[in-house]
Amino acid sequence: METFLQILGIIFLAFLCVIGLVLLWIVWKVWGVWRQFQVLTKSMGGLTAGAVPPFRVKLEKVERPTWADRDEIEFLAGPLRSAGFVDLGLFDVTPSQLRLLALASAKENIYADVYQHPATGVHLDLVTAYEDGTFCTYSTAKQAGLLDQPDFKTIKSLPELGAADLLKQFLAQRPQKAMLPATADAFPALFESFWAREFDWRIARGGVTDEEIQRVARKDGGSISDENVRLIKLQWRQSINAHYYLELKQNFLATSTVSANEWDRMRDRVQFVHDNLEWAEVVQMCGLGTDDCADFDQHSEKIGPEADRLAAAFPPRVAFGRINELLKPERQFEKLGELSAPIAADVYLAPELRELSVYDEDEE
Repeated sequence: METFLQILGIIFLAFLCVIGLVLLWIVWKVWGVWRQFQVLTKSMGGLTAGAVPPFRVKLEKVERPTWADRDEIEFLAGPLRSAGFVDLGLFDVTPSQLRLLALASAKENIYADVYQHPATGVHLDLVTAYEDGTFCTYSTAKQAGLLDQPDFKTIKSLPELGAADLLKQFLAQRPQKAMLPATADAFPALFESFWAREFDWRIARGGVTDEEIQRVARKDGGSISDENVRLIKLQWRQSINAHYYLELKQNFLATSTVSANEWDRMRDRVQFVHDNLEWAEVVQMCGLGTDDCADFDQHSEKIGPEADRLAAAFPPRVAFGRINELLKPERQFEKLGELSAPIAADVYLAPELRELSVYDEDEE
């Protein structure tokens, strides 16, 4: 009996060891994903680690600044002031964790941004904006330029240079064409507009590409798994769709006759259907994307396979319209209109459904 109990004890201990190893493996995988998200977001200018950067930002003036790296900031700003740059102010780049000290040289048409971020530290950008809508940036950030760049942006990373040498190279190498004046009044709007333009370009591409993610991972000799690449791209797609929803909502309210009170009553029932959705999202939006619907509605169970086929075979806008026609009349969505920006979309109003009983039967 004693031997039997010892064997049971050994088996139990072995089981606990296996459980512990599994938990350690899960923690390791989660930590790996987190670290790879951190690396990727650092390439976007040191924004909130572990999240897709905000697609829109506002500069908010900081009246009582606190700097975690004051000496390093002054090390970069000092030579610029000696070269004739004047301070424009301190700003928080909301909703990111960036804080910047902005300076400008009216003589040379250059903005200087000294950034501080809790995860990536301090770096300097020198920027000239041009009348043709382009802009040129030289940066001391190691991650600058790792991602693909739009045609209207030129960026170069020179982390080995101090402020004076960076300015010298920038003046010698930046494009020589008609430049916009660098002024305190123009700076906030210009910063926000260039930020929005760049992210609109990235949104139009569907977010970051596989190659961009791999390039960032290779920067410091690292690597990234295919699964983590997929997760990063999924997070971008979800953020893009959330951005589309907010923009579409604003455009719908601006162009429709819906009052504020009406919107408050219907807001949870309004759906914006566009072709950036995935087929599973289209089916779920119609109320057919979960197994529990078949428990109380035989009609939902009946049309489920056809809805899946339509969603997989057609673009989301077409698929949604056809699936909507399959629904019972009391469950069909009312089409309120169409929008063209920021993406072509159909606007639908979901029906107000009564509580269904598990005893409801489909009479067809």
